Amino acid sequence: MPATTPRPTPSAKSGPSGVTRMSDADWSALQAGMRGVLLRPEQAAYEQARLLVNQRFDGIRPQAIAYPADVHDVVECVHFAKAGRIPLALRSGGHSYAGYSTGPGLVLDVSSLNSTAVNGGEALFGAGVKGLQAHQALAAAGAGLPLGRCPTIGLAGVTLGGGLSAFTRAWGLACDLLREVEIVTADGRVRRVRADSPSPDDELFWALCGGGGGNYGVVTALRFATEDIRDLSYARFLVSWPTTAAAAVIRGWTRWIADPTTPRTVSCAFEQLSDSGMPAQPTVTGTFIGAPDALEPVLDRLAAAVGEPGTGRVIVACDYARAACEADRWGGGTLGPRVAFAAKSHIVREPLSGAAAADMAAGLEQLHRFTGVGGASGLLIDALGGAVGDRPPGATAFPHRAAVGVVQYHSYWHEFTDRPHIDRRLHWLRGIHATMQPHLGVGGYTNGMDPELADWQAAYHGENYPRMQRVKAACDPDQLFTFPQAVVPPG
Repeated sequence: MPATTPRPTPSAKSGPSGVTRMSDADWSALQAGMRGVLLRPEQAAYEQARLLVNQRFDGIRPQAIAYPADVHDVVECVHFAKAGRIPLALRSGGHSYAGYSTGPGLVLDVSSLNSTAVNGGEALFGAGVKGLQAHQALAAAGAGLPLGRCPTIGLAGVTLGGGLSAFTRAWGLACDLLREVEIVTADGRVRRVRADSPSPDDELFWALCGGGGGNYGVVTALRFATEDIRDLSYARFLVSWPTTAAAAVIRGWTRWIADPTTPRTVSCAFEQLSDSGMPAQPTVTGTFIGAPDALEPVLDRLAAAVGEPGTGRVIVACDYARAACEADRWGGGTLGPRVAFAAKSHIVREPLSGAAAADMAAGLEQLHRFTGVGGASGLLIDALGGAVGDRPPGATAFPHRAAVGVVQYHSYWHEFTDRPHIDRRLHWLRGIHATMQPHLGVGGYTNGMDPELADWQAAYHGENYPRMQRVKAACDPDQLFTFPQAVVPPG
């Protein structure tokens, strides 16, 4: 740490939250020690910079937002937050479902750490690289990675929580191809950790592979082993059925995706999303590694499992970038209009029974109540299996290796939606989650954190949580890196 590192002199705690307020002189000292940018509320760029993807958290106003230019700046921010005893929130893409990437203290946004280098079967990315940027760099080098479908999502966040993608079943989770992480821990040390690092760094690397972001330090760079894609072809597909077939599609799809004869070159999801209460068709969408003609018999077996051929089937050949993150669907990789949303999740551990599928479909049928109200609600089940199941539950911090899929229930609304309609959407969301709880049990996806989830330790982390706690005790015993569902030391 340079001798010029600012030593803040925080003012008295103020306000009902008891959050320490730093003086203007303290913030000026931090900026003087940084090469990057520090935004304060009085600056014009602050209002846009403080916003996350989710409008629900627009009322949160950080004291400052730091954009480090390099690892040195990250170290400065960590020392500053620790010395000043102020909340430190970490942000990569700003997609935190629960709003945990903002807060009332200092937000450390790593989006400026966006370098890319792909060669020799490896990719080295800065933690601020976004999905589309990563996939474009990979494609140019004839390489591929399972790094998430959303073009604007932060690479660090998606990887540290496991990482679902358009190639999940073929290549595994994003964290499965992770080989090295550069991280600044609470003591201000810059560590480069790998699976074969000396103890305790090997345990820290293990926890970073699927244990969730923001728990152990500030990740600044990630190194991956890449897949060679130079001789591969791709297709995207969509199969739809009538609304009345939802239960049959849900049950049949989970049986089909769990069938070991379904090729792992198929990665897909079941989706039914009702916009403004309009009837929504159940669909299965996904990516296939191979020629479109080879996909037809695979989808025929899906139709047989459902018991209906469907009302439509579309198969389109595409390049790697479109297969990986559907860049054309997302307006060329830019974020669309912001909305507010809430979400919950479950882990689908086995093919759904007829009763479970019927209850899920009945919950979806209730969405007609939102007719005429802007926004959408529904659910998405991302398929697991394939390469995900090649590792045991304790091989990484991501425990759901034997599961069939991850279901996420979503409800979206616009900023002009009145409170009664928002409450109805939240009531539906809580209701369908509660209805499915007896069928699916305790389980959830750490990259879709639900602030209302009571038993989140078991849901997200399962039997891996005690080991994660020991890692936390070793690298952040005073819990500088914390939020309501952060890993805590044992005891």
